[in-house]
Amino acid sequence: MKFFIFLSFVFLGVFHSVNAQDLPLKDGQLNYLKKGDYFYENKAFTKALKAYKKGFSKKNGDSLEYIIRLAEVNRQLHDFTTAEYFYSLVVDRNSSKETLYNYAEVLAANQKYDRAQAIISTLDDEPGIVADRKKGYNSVENYYSDSLAYSVGPVDFNSEKSDFFASTIADQLVFISSRGFKKNAFTLIDARDESNFLDLYICQPDTILPFIETNDALNQGPFHYIADTEELLITENYPQSVKNADRGKENTLMINRYIKNDNGWDQGDPLPFNNRNYSVAHPSYDQERQLLYFVSNKPGGKGGTDIYRSAYDGSDWSEPENLGEKINTAGDELFPFIDPTTNTLYFSSNGFGGLGGLDIYRIVLNSESETYNLGFPMNSSKDDFAF
Repeated sequence: MKFFIFLSFVFLGVFHSVNAQDLPLKDGQLNYLKKGDYFYENKAFTKALKAYKKGFSKKNGDSLEYIIRLAEVNRQLHDFTTAEYFYSLVVDRNSSKETLYNYAEVLAANQKYDRAQAIISTLDDEPGIVADRKKGYNSVENYYSDSLAYSVGPVDFNSEKSDFFASTIADQLVFISSRGFKKNAFTLIDARDESNFLDLYICQPDTILPFIETNDALNQGPFHYIADTEELLITENYPQSVKNADRGKENTLMINRYIKNDNGWDQGDPLPFNNRNYSVAHPSYDQERQLLYFVSNKPGGKGGTDIYRSAYDGSDWSEPENLGEKINTAGDELFPFIDPTTNTLYFSSNGFGGLGGLDIYRIVLNSESETYNLGFPMNSSKDDFAF
């Protein structure tokens, strides 16, 4: 049996459930446009694409309402070549700010920066993500100035699924993957793109094994291992029965704490700033300064997801502090990593001018330094994250 669940944000792992009984009907038949919209609104993009394609074919390929939806859903599924094609058909017929901005983002993902700059330059030069993108597209060559300083290549344990965020837990290389691990009688599927949920895996010399000690039914990761105290902080979905999940309601993320024992891991006390009403995720701990960095979409932030930190005094955590506009933007900031030796914070963002999608940035905290884009080849025209 398969349960289809969708992610609200690809990197945050928030999910809703989707039920075919809720689909709209018209004269006893499914209305493909409304059916596609239902799935799209619920972030079930693969199913939305199938519905839109069926409806589009019946309209003989000339329906503005289907063209714009096919552009959007292919963008969500990261099929940027197809998305660009449909945006090119609609841009002269629908010039909304959202359409033009998304078209520019797709062009940048396809490394067509001149065209992206031409499209986005038609938008108002107001402060925020649009203004930052204009600067980025107009100065792409700056991001290639250190291109010979690094060499970037794939590792040999990659799969055809999503594999990312490799780090160590007790001297073992552990990473996050959607390659799939059947943990119970049900097959759990992310309805966003019909892939498996995210789990932790151990990379051993001759094999890849699931990190089964803490794997639950839904998403796991990113994580941070504190070697001195043998504690593991893991991003996980709030516990909830998949079969009984309320339709249309989000299952947000929390940071769970596990403590190493002789036989595996014991779950520790939850962090006090976890909250079912919003997500708290992506932990990175500076043990020297006893500061925990994480991301959240809690109310009152600068944009979609912001980076926060909380201080630990040995028994209590301080109220989380937003790191401010030097770091947080009107877009999304994700995957913080603190280097305690230099007090340098690395993170991903789509809110600064960059090469496209999420780029990796760094900033030396408690200094006069500005946020710095790591440039090519650390960054690309696609999403770059989990430094």
